Order: sequence, then C-alpha cells, then structure tokens
Amino acid sequence: MNTLSESQKELIQSSYSQWLASNGYRARRSQREMIAIIARMLAGIEVDNEGNRRSNYNAHLALIEAGTGTGKTIAYALPALLMARELDKRLVLSTATINLQEQLVSKDLPDLAANAGIDFTYALAKGRQRYLCVNKLKLRLADAARDKTELTLFPDEESSLSDNNIAQLQSLDQQYHETRWDGDQDNLPESVAHEHWRLVAADRPSCSGKKCVHYSNCALFRARDAVRNADVVVANHDLVLADLAAGGGAILPPPEQTIFVFDEAHHLPGKSRNHFSSRMSLLGESGHLLQTRKVMARILSTRAGGVKSKSKDEFDSINRDLETVDNALKAALDNTGYMLRELADTSPLDDDNRLRFANGAVPAAVGEGFDELAQCYRARQGLLHRLADACNARVGSEGGNGNAEATTANDAAAGSWDVHFAAVGQLQQHCDAALEVCSSYANADSARDDEADYNDMNQDGQGGDEQSKESAPSARWLQSEDRSDGQDVLVSSVPLSTASILRDILWKQCFASVLTSATLAPLGNFKHFMRRIGYTDASSAHVIHGQLNFAEAQFYVPDMQSEPGNASAHTEEIIALLPELIGGAKGALVLFSSRAQMEAVQQGVQGFLAQQLLVQGHSSRQALVERHKKSIDAGEPSVIFGLASFAEGLDLPGDYCSEVVIAKLPFAVPTDPVDVAMGEWVESRGGNAFADISLPEVSMRLMQASGRLLRNESDTGRVTLLDTRIVRKYYGKQLLKALPPFQRVLATGNKSAAKSRA
Repeated sequence: MNTLSESQKELIQSSYSQWLASNGYRARRSQREMIAIIARMLAGIEVDNEGNRRSNYNAHLALIEAGTGTGKTIAYALPALLMARELDKRLVLSTATINLQEQLVSKDLPDLAANAGIDFTYALAKGRQRYLCVNKLKLRLADAARDKTELTLFPDEESSLSDNNIAQLQSLDQQYHETRWDGDQDNLPESVAHEHWRLVAADRPSCSGKKCVHYSNCALFRARDAVRNADVVVANHDLVLADLAAGGGAILPPPEQTIFVFDEAHHLPGKSRNHFSSRMSLLGESGHLLQTRKVMARILSTRAGGVKSKSKDEFDSINRDLETVDNALKAALDNTGYMLRELADTSPLDDDNRLRFANGAVPAAVGEGFDELAQCYRARQGLLHRLADACNARVGSEGGNGNAEATTANDAAAGSWDVHFAAVGQLQQHCDAALEVCSSYANADSARDDEADYNDMNQDGQGGDEQSKESAPSARWLQSEDRSDGQDVLVSSVPLSTASILRDILWKQCFASVLTSATLAPLGNFKHFMRRIGYTDASSAHVIHGQLNFAEAQFYVPDMQSEPGNASAHTEEIIALLPELIGGAKGALVLFSSRAQMEAVQQGVQGFLAQQLLVQGHSSRQALVERHKKSIDAGEPSVIFGLASFAEGLDLPGDYCSEVVIAKLPFAVPTDPVDVAMGEWVESRGGNAFADISLPEVSMRLMQASGRLLRNESDTGRVTLLDTRIVRKYYGKQLLKALPPFQRVLATGNKSAAKSRA
C-alpha cells in the first residue's frame, strides 16, 4: 500500500503554513488532524499503471465527524485539492445547503487560491432548472401573444399569466440579450414566482442541445463549460445523485476520476431517499393524456406543411399507435382509480387522509391494476421516444427555426420543431415518472436488492447483497384529496433504504470519497449513519473534537411542571420561562419542533418580546439573520424563533447568540408514513424502532441544535432544553453523553438544580 511521500507531506505542510501566515491564524490541532487523515487516506489508495483505483473497497473512504471549531472547510479542501493534483484527479465538493455552497465559492476557495500558494480553478455546478432556457422563454412570450381561444403550446402548464407577469418575462428577455443578466436564477434582477420561473427554466426533456438555435447563447451550456474545465467543482448532494443515477460524467466529472468530499454528509441518506422516491396523481394522469392529444395534433398540423410523404407516414404511424396505447391506458387508469378510491373510502385513513400499506405490501388486485398500468406506460414510453427522435431530427431544418431570431409569435403559431421537441420531452419525463410509480406497486412483493439489514450486515465494509436474508421494502401509501374536478388519489412509493444504491453508483464507482459533518456519530458511534449509506468499515471513521470553550458554557435543563406530551401545559410553561431565560441576552435563538407551538409561544410572549422578536417564515432566512445582526450591532436585543431548519447551518457567533433554547427533544413526527414504515420493518427484523432509528435521529438533531451556541473559540453562553425527559428517561444518559462537554446544570425533579461537569 502506498503511503504519504515526503514531497507530498512537504507540499501540504507548506501550503497550510502559508495559508495560516497570510491570514494571521494559529494552527488548530483539530484542523491539522483532519488534514492528515484525508491526505493519508488518499495517498494509501492502490492504483494500477493507468492511475485507476484497484478494487480495494475499504481504503478509499473516510468518514470524519468534525466538531464545531475544527475549521473543517479548509481541513478538507486543502489536502483534497493538493492530492487530487498529485493523483491527476478532479475534485467535487458537495454540500446540502445553498449557504455552504455560497461560502465555498465566495469565501473559502478564493481564500485558498489567494493565500495558500495553490493555482487552481473552480466552478459552481447547478441543476438545469437553475438556468433560463431562451427557447422556452421566447415560446412562452409567443404563446401569451396568441389568441387565448386557440390551442396553447403548453396546455399542461397554463399558469394564468397576468399582464404584469408577461411584462416581467419580456424584461428578463431584454436584460438577458443585453447581457445585463446571465440567465442564472440565483442572479435574477427581480423576484420571479416559482410557478412562473419553471415555465422558462431549462430541463433535460425539452433541450435539443447543440441543435438548438440558441445554443451559442445558452446560459446552461456556458455554465457547463466552466464546470468541465474547472479543477474543483462545487455542487450539492441532489445534483451529485442525479448525475450518478444517469451513469456519471454527464454534468460532473466521471466518478472513477473524481475525489468527492461530502460536507453536511448527514443529509446524504435522506437526500438519496428523496431522489429515488416516486409519486403520481391519478387525475393528473388523465390530464396528461388530453395534453398528448393536443401536442400530437399540433405536430401533425406542422407536418402537413410540406414534409415528405415518408415523414408523414412516420408521424401518422406513431399517432395511430399512441392513440391505441392511450385508449388502453385511459381504461386502466379508470379501473385502477375506481379501485383505489373505493379502497380509500372504505379504509381507515390518518389525519392527513393517507392510507399506508403495512410492510409496503399492496393487495393483489391493486398490484395487478398497477401492473396493467405499467405495461401501458412502457408501450407509451417507446412511442414517445420514437416521436422525440422524429421531432429532434427536424429541429433546425424542415419546418423549424432558421436562426435564433426566428422564434416569433408567428413561428410559434405555425408550430416549430423546437416547440414540438420540448413538448414531447415533457411528456416523456412525466411518462417515466409514472412508470416508476406503477412498477413499484406492480412489484411490491418482489425482493429489493438492498442490503440495508439492521442485523446481518457484514463487518468488512461491503455488506454483500447476497448475504441479506431479507431486503428493505418501500414505503407505499395513498392519499385522498378533494379537488374541484373530482376526488384525486396521490400514489407514493419511497425506498426505506438506499444503501445498496449508494454503494453501487457511488462507493464502488468513485476514486475516493470523504464524508464529513459535525453529526455523523449520534449516540457516540457511526453505526446508524454507516448502515444508512451502505458502508460499515469502522476503521474508516474518525471523530475530531472542535477546539471551543465548552467548559465555560452551560447545558441547562430546568425543573418543569409539564412534559411535551401535554402540549398546552408545556407551551404555557415555555411562555412563562422565556423572559427569565433570554432576558439578559443580546442575541438568542429559540428552536421549536412544531410550527403550532412556535406560533402559540409567539402570541404568548408578544408583550415581552414584541419589538425584538423575529420569526421564521415571516421573511427569508437571509433577511431575518441580517435584521437580527443589525439590531444587535445597534445595541438592541434580538430573538429568533425557528424550526428544524434553523437548528443547523445558522452561524451566529459572539453576542449574536449567547442563549439557545430548545423547546423539546426533537423527535420526528410519529405519523410520517416513511418513518412508520421504517420502524415497522426494523421491528419485523427483530430490532427496536425506538433504539435503532428514533434515538439516533433525535441525538443527531439535538447535537445540531446545541451546536448553534459556540461558533468561535471566544464564544460562551447557555443551551437550555425545556424537556426533562433527558433527565428522567432511561435514554437520557445516552443523549447527554453524545453532546459536547458543556458544564451541565440538570433538573433534579425537586426544583433544585444539580450541577455537574461533563
């Protein structure tokens, strides 16, 4: 096995020393430790003569829990960048939040480039939907100019654009072509509603690539060129998963040539679960069949204008076959829809009108109904693929646009092949999604190739699929919804585990990966996180403690008369305690697990906090934080009320936050169908849902929330938890042990606080 060479050590040490000196920083022990772990892991990867990683599965991953105060961004970026150069690989830095992406691109990477003596390029990779599609914008404007009694080009997305909305799109068109705007949604010159942005945003199905008349002026492909040529690519977990699911190398560098660093890695299992979930609306499907007829009619109308007879025959053939398939699909939708509505009407539903199928198993008749639907969608998928190819073959040629200026209202009215290709692409995208749902329900009893077994995982880090006695099912449920056009049924399928998917598309394919976060080891170990990502080699996991002043900060649990189970009494007690808890703080953060309780407490403390209270949801996160800091800078106190998303990624150092109040232990909502299904499956395997799932999750959330207090070495303050279960319940000691070594002031049950040190 290779080791870190002397020249590599010297290179890393020299760059780190130069960075410290340039910024006037002192070396942090924790930062140096993390740099060394990553550098040694990367140097230890065995490669063949062509630089490809050999199949030693365990040696190319590092899991690092790095506590607040580690300085982990520089600690992973510096060694990963230098070793990527040594190994002739590309580097992808992936985050879960926009805030950290912006920090990397606007602060940390420029800092490294300027102060560490490293010459490199970097680019921010975003999904297609973050960029303007000029073709779609012009077509929307053309559509808006048409007589509304005529057939619209995009009947599935009619959005009742007002005159003001149209004027706004016209303004964007002008600013883009005058190069006053770069086409990036994040740089919009004015706010555009989401439902209007999606009408003009780029997407894969409607993109004809280099054949598009606007290709040379395309914001998306300009951004893709920057990513293609960059040494370091900053992305988010969703984009990485999308690229890998598509085979890798479509947007980001090929995985086998890439070193991935996943910051905020505790989000990766949830992100992957969401990415591979599928949903459909039965009424929506009927609407898409009508849309298909309209799109096909416009294609046939365009084709009639001078296309060769052979081409006419091709479109006629597709139209006939598609009409036959869609008639069968309509009948299958009617039959299955009737069955599902009857099932929903005669079965007990939860408070959100959901019917969950126990163990993910659906009734035989339901499975058969979805199998029939899946067969129709497969046939439809093939025909839409033929139709897309036929339209794409004509983009920019017969019947299409001759140049970039030709996309006018008249051209759109005549029906350009650009328009048709885009419309068919959207039909394809929807068909693919529907097929995924139907296939999941049709094969609900089939074993899933997923090794995420809570009892039988190997200890060699691979946890081979063949050794799983039983694989994790999907959570499946129906949700009844009354709409103006009838009773709809929403059909959902969510994989309980994506461990084998991550292993197949990521861990087995990548050259190397580093996964880091402040909360990878809830309850003090990595077991929960490892089994969720399909990797169990404990020798790859490391804990690095941040260098903060924990001994001078407190974790306080006051004696209370009520418990969270009695919601009204607990809320009233929070209202009574808050003035004393936060009255002396310049900046405070109060975190709630439910919006209902947050709003009730907000009403209850209006007399005390009216002038200094900022509540999540009343403005954007960025605007709220800016107002909070501005008040404190002016010598005025400020208090933020927030929900779960404010429990992480919120950086309020010093006086901006010297008091953190956590309303209760952040257990998940007990009725979430995915969580219920996961608990059901774990129990069926002989596990304990509370100990194996709920407790690690609440430990992770409590660690995140507590981490809002100390951000710098000079910070101090207090974290208060208004939930005595952490003292009274048997699991409380585990939760306390996983927290940083705060000074602890804990409830005793007799109104006198007992003080102990961690």
